[in-house]
Amino acid sequence: MMQRPVTRATPLMPTQAYRTFAVRSPLSTHHRRATCAEVDCADYINGWYLALDGLPEELLFIAKNAGKRYHQGEVEVSKGVSVKALIFEAGQACFRASTHTKPLERPEFFFAGRGDFRSFSHRKAQQFERPDQFVETFAQHLDALKREIEKG
Repeated sequence: MMQRPVTRATPLMPTQAYRTFAVRSPLSTHHRRATCAEVDCADYINGWYLALDGLPEELLFIAKNAGKRYHQGEVEVSKGVSVKALIFEAGQACFRASTHTKPLERPEFFFAGRGDFRSFSHRKAQQFERPDQFVETFAQHLDALKREIEKG
């Protein structure tokens, strides 16, 4: 699964000048593996294709021998432009099936600690027992920031 790149503003102060509030639900404790059908995987529902142009031989071999139903054909990728492809039928696990997960409906972990994204570690942070404690502490912190800004 590809993740979007993170875009952050360059901090103007040292990391110690910041406080981070974080909510975590780790994959290892709060999610389980899931099937394509469970996550409404678009490839599972609609089928998918693998363009052959420029595909390395080893990947072509793997795709053809993965035990999935497919046929070779042409796929229109834009108006008037087609590519030769392996076309995989709907209703079978996709090639990313091992990355599909579902949440386990467990409560998240709530943290507050010194530092920003450059140094924050939940291991050194305060962990809250209840979400309302986290929200109250966050609100108090925002109120303190507001008072500092109003001072000038």
